[in-house]
Amino acid sequence: MRHATEQPDWVTELLDAPFRVKITDAGVVFHGDGAEITFGQPEGTPSNS
Repeated sequence: MRHATEQPDWVTELLDAPFRVKITDAGVVFHGDGAEITFGQPEGTPSNS
């Protein structure tokens, strides 16, 4: 089932296919066959570590 989103097609295609999630110091990385998306923590944001 697809839901309407505001995401570009390539983001939807990446997240609809199998992907890996990796947590790093730089942020959260979603890695699929054709693309990679990194969600980073803004500078100056305190970490929980």
